[in-house]
Amino acid sequence: MDDRRLFDVGFADSPPPEHEPEVSPRGHTRYGARARNRIRRGEHPLTGGLLHPDAIADPAVREGGPRCGTCIHITTPVGHRGKTWRKCDLIGGGSEATDLRRWWPGCSDWKGTA
Repeated sequence: MDDRRLFDVGFADSPPPEHEPEVSPRGHTRYGARARNRIRRGEHPLTGGLLHPDAIADPAVREGGPRCGTCIHITTPVGHRGKTWRKCDLIGGGSEATDLRRWWPGCSDWKGTA
């Protein structure tokens, strides 16, 4: 076999494949499913610790009770190219894995905004 053809795989002619997150039949990503399962078990999706005693441990209910969106620890730091991500100042971190959702039930360290 000709050595030139052995390594000619056509990368220059085709665009790189785009990464697609795994999606469930209902349209949820795998990360979202993991967060919903933690909530059902009474765990906070980000910390893995216990939920606030008054929090609603049902991921289908997105209002009422202590929520991350009403906590004094929520921050929105400005990241690369001016984008913002909601973070918890108790956790820190700079990746997508430490992003939080406002609808998540509050953790045991939840403190409401005045």
